Amino acid sequence: MKKILLLFLFFISLPLFSFDIAGGHRGNITALIHNGDNVISAGEDGFIVIWSTSQRAAMERFQLTTNSIRSMVKHPSKDEICIIESDDMGNNSISAWDYKAKEKLFSVHGSEPASFINYSANGNYIITAGFDGPHFTLLDSSRGSIFSFVDIPAGSVSFGITGRAEQNILLYQGENEDFEGQILYMDLKSLSITGRFRAPANLSNMVVFGNNRFLAGINSDGLLVVDAATGLVLDSIPDMERSALIYPVNDGFFCLSRKNNILYGFTVDRRGTIVTRQKLSILFDEEETISVFAVNGTAVFTGENGNLFMAGLTSGQQSRLFQMAHNFQTRITEIAANNTSIAFLTENSELCFLPLDYRLIKGGFSLEKTSGYTRITAIAPLSDGINKADTYILWQSANTHFPPEIVYSDLQVDELSLKFMIDRYPLRSISSKDDNILVLDSAGRLFVYNFKNFSTKPFFTFSSVGVIDAEFVNDNYFLLCRSAISGNSPFLFVNYKTGETVPVSFPAQAGIFTYTGKSGKTYAAAVTQNTDSVKTVISTLSTNRTVTETLFEYPGEAVNLSIAESAGKTAIAAGSEGTKIYAQNAISFERTQGLPVKLLGCEDFFLSLDSEGNISWHETSGKLLAVFRIYKDRWVLKTDGKIFDGILE
Repeated sequence: MKKILLLFLFFISLPLFSFDIAGGHRGNITALIHNGDNVISAGEDGFIVIWSTSQRAAMERFQLTTNSIRSMVKHPSKDEICIIESDDMGNNSISAWDYKAKEKLFSVHGSEPASFINYSANGNYIITAGFDGPHFTLLDSSRGSIFSFVDIPAGSVSFGITGRAEQNILLYQGENEDFEGQILYMDLKSLSITGRFRAPANLSNMVVFGNNRFLAGINSDGLLVVDAATGLVLDSIPDMERSALIYPVNDGFFCLSRKNNILYGFTVDRRGTIVTRQKLSILFDEEETISVFAVNGTAVFTGENGNLFMAGLTSGQQSRLFQMAHNFQTRITEIAANNTSIAFLTENSELCFLPLDYRLIKGGFSLEKTSGYTRITAIAPLSDGINKADTYILWQSANTHFPPEIVYSDLQVDELSLKFMIDRYPLRSISSKDDNILVLDSAGRLFVYNFKNFSTKPFFTFSSVGVIDAEFVNDNYFLLCRSAISGNSPFLFVNYKTGETVPVSFPAQAGIFTYTGKSGKTYAAAVTQNTDSVKTVISTLSTNRTVTETLFEYPGEAVNLSIAESAGKTAIAAGSEGTKIYAQNAISFERTQGLPVKLLGCEDFFLSLDSEGNISWHETSGKLLAVFRIYKDRWVLKTDGKIFDGILE
């Protein structure tokens, strides 16, 4: 990080504060767009980062999805991008965003990942291939509705572009039924094929240039320039390696030879002969591997681990890549709230307490190192009444080495040992209601303790196969969620005073999450599956064995699922959808940098923790009130257009 900072200060005459510089990518960069002074990068971490070439630094970092972003293209005239996203569980989507407003325009889900996307010349359509199986699909770019599944000759489409009038479309198939490449021309009004030409097979990194007259791509025969009207090869560079990368410019293209670390600027003459107009040796660390590059006055290149590099384009000289600056904040990974305080843990297993009211945040705060704790649960004050500070239980689910521990918001540690809560199996959850504590371990064993009449022995125990989550419902029952194996119901109410069990029948593979709000409503999430799709369904349950209402359905298995109530309103966070308040109409939370991972409901506001490690306060309308984040040695609070910061000790 010191090397990056030195380069940054050397090239920038007006220094930025460290917390004005955004983070980069936590993982590989998969796509770049070079747009004026800005470079937009997308990555496997589901974030986009907007970099300034003049400041040579990351300026904004924003999460679009919990999935990996595989590809990204920009609208030709608007501040909109379209992305292909997917994960390892079969969740595949095409999404469009207004990246300046940070607003999702639409998301279309499919069973198969798209292999290609592009906007039409005027941006009215999105051209895609492989999505949900079809070779070629057109989407309405404003709503995401499918304009048409088009029947074309068999073969995977790997490139598509329209003319300026958007009346015709050129499609390239790298391999058709005859194991050859071909170019197809289609009339968009009639959706009929008007031309079909044999072309070189298996071209990759394809670009179009010269007013759509020429195509360039790479296959085993080297770099080829192809006549877009006939499919004939006009010229080639046979010794250009298969792994070379291409990026288009108005009247030509740049080609990066990763084997020789040379960036070429090419155009063609009237006969289609390749003309070299620029040749630049790129000097970079041998440990870096460039996977994507883009050119627009300057050249930018991706490296390993989310790094971005920049180089000038002075012809005939060597050019060293300079790393663009970025500054990751320290991620807060867990939060809990009590009467007057918020407790949080960082990615470095550090513990800190904040006032529940963000307006009281000022001065310095201490980060206390813990013994690898990753979870924290707020509980009622202990019966001895010695310490009046808010009380919490620190715990972790990785192993049995570190038993839970009681801590207070004034940073005092209780001497009461909680070793009895953990023996052979790691913990899975701890929840509390009044003076009772419910403990679930990874073997599916549940224990209820009473801290008012304290005893190391639970006053109620229960066990079941495949238990995933459990929480108190009221003074008599807790609800457990479990895998629906061996005829088990996914949800089971258990009376921890009498031992009575009440199964709830629900057509699901598993119950995965439960939450009971101050209203007394019990919410439960289940994963359902049919032959076509997997869904996460959130419903309300009652102890009379019924599902009273289905509130929300999420396509796929939602990660970072959370539910909270405040002032009679219910907020749900699920996967890439962000947080929405469900009253008469669904209202979206105003976004922070990351997608939410945990929600908490307070008296008249919501608390949210996002994947970037920000704690945010939201009105029950969803309006963002304040955002708190930490860096290595400082904290920053943004509220009402103002920035406050202080020291972390």
